[in-house]
Amino acid sequence: MTDLDRVGKDFTKVIFLSVNHYFEQPDYMRAFVAGMQRACRPGARVLITDIGNEQRTLRDLLKTLRFTLREHMLPDVAAMTVRMWFADASYRSLKQSGRSYLHLPAGYFKQLARELDVSITELDMQFTINANYKNILVEI
Repeated sequence: MTDLDRVGKDFTKVIFLSVNHYFEQPDYMRAFVAGMQRACRPGARVLITDIGNEQRTLRDLLKTLRFTLREHMLPDVAAMTVRMWFADASYRSLKQSGRSYLHLPAGYFKQLARELDVSITELDMQFTINANYKNILVEI
């Protein structure tokens, strides 16, 4: 996902949904955004969602519940959660180890915007059930 030269150079809109947590280090996020600069037309927009963090408040949990109810997802989310936590030992081990989040330092996106000369806006809206995750819009 960080070597995007093969995908073309004409994108105007890109949605990067719930994928970035597979990056092992912040440099991968930088390489992805730089790759998008090469793959996109000037003025393109890249939506990067579900930038995870392991801090979850009671308010976040209530927002997650409200989201699943509003989207009529509660039975599916409950079933998936039970399956992942109780039937998948490797998933449980990964989540408990703290390695399932790409840890980005405070101010990371401001610094990245300056380095790559792009505009990055943090969006205050929930795109998935993960109410505590960040979402950003990158304008190339």
